[in-house]
Amino acid sequence: MRRFVAGRDQEVARWMQQRLPFLELGLPYVALGVTDAEGELVGGVLYDNYIRGINIDVHIASDGPYFLTRHALGEFFRYPFEQLKVRRITAKILAANTRSRRFNEHLGFVLEGICAEAAPDGSDLCIYRMLKRECRWLNLGKTHEQGLRAVGA
Repeated sequence: MRRFVAGRDQEVARWMQQRLPFLELGLPYVALGVTDAEGELVGGVLYDNYIRGINIDVHIASDGPYFLTRHALGEFFRYPFEQLKVRRITAKILAANTRSRRFNEHLGFVLEGICAEAAPDGSDLCIYRMLKRECRWLNLGKTHEQGLRAVGA
């Protein structure tokens, strides 16, 4: 059974950095994870570069395509939109990473543009966004009485 985990930011961030070679953490950050039945991480979502009330950047990593539960999806999107009260989430994805691009599009992210040679390796970088009003995941799996801690808290 997959489980949503919070409060293990450093562990989840280290795990994600092993899978995302260009991930450079902007401080402060919050990293949320999903574990398998044995408690091993199988996916993570990291938020950084928070601009109060406006935007936060998101990074997503997994060991396979089926790491997200409906509950985790709800938590992943409620944190920035409801707790931090941002208007948008921004995802930056290597243009050549078609699998990640398709995954983010499936979640509801919209391609805003492609920045030529903007990635650390000189390749193109795609900029995706999700606006709060576009997010279909906010009511999924609501079970937490208290929210997660805010960025920098």
